Amino acid sequence: MFEESLPQKRFGYIYPRWEVDSLPYELYRVLPDKVMAVMCPIHLKEFTPQDVERALAPFDDYIKALVDRDVDIIVQGGVPLDLVQGVKKHDEFLEKIAKKTGLPATSTIQTVTKATQHMGIKKVVFVNKWSPEMNKSMAMYFEREGISVLGAHCKSFKMEELLKLKGVDNTNLLYQLAREAFQQYPDTDGIYLGGGSMISFPIVDPLEQEFGKPVILNVTSLSWTLCHMLDYWTPVLGKGRLLASQ
Repeated sequence: MFEESLPQKRFGYIYPRWEVDSLPYELYRVLPDKVMAVMCPIHLKEFTPQDVERALAPFDDYIKALVDRDVDIIVQGGVPLDLVQGVKKHDEFLEKIAKKTGLPATSTIQTVTKATQHMGIKKVVFVNKWSPEMNKSMAMYFEREGISVLGAHCKSFKMEELLKLKGVDNTNLLYQLAREAFQQYPDTDGIYLGGGSMISFPIVDPLEQEFGKPVILNVTSLSWTLCHMLDYWTPVLGKGRLLASQ
């Protein structure tokens, strides 16, 4: 008698940080009704290959935990993981998940590039708080999908510094960086605002209205791409062009 109130679809999410806060807060404001995110934190401490290897070492435990929760898709979450790993290891890791579980596997960066393509963005600018080396690595994911990267407008932070940015200050900083990026790169087709440690969905609609170009986020890309993979998409109005699209 309670079936109508229960989740109809579930996706598993390997989450890079130990504490899980802003991502689920955002996700449940942009996901269609009755889609559940199952988070599996792995406690990444530094943006280094050594720490990524350490954090991902209990791979079998993470996968078993998600499969036991009856997820329909597994996501390697957190773009920094993908950037530090590099394209080759990223692809191998997704293949390993799919082979181990028999479930579809994707990553945050893959959902972002799919959403970018869907919005017709051929030339993109990155806006984030990552290092130049990480942005250079990220460009490889976009360029192999035929998307040119015009540049990156960022203010680099270490992980411990990112976590000290609180509330509205974090969101205001991202909004300021995004506006500067549009002004600095007037020829861009759109921008990708990277990073999941801040609440960013409220700034999408104001930016798109001001500059007339799409803004891609991790959280909106996850919602749009995963729900299409699950054949469970319903457009969401008032939160940006991507979520309003079919």
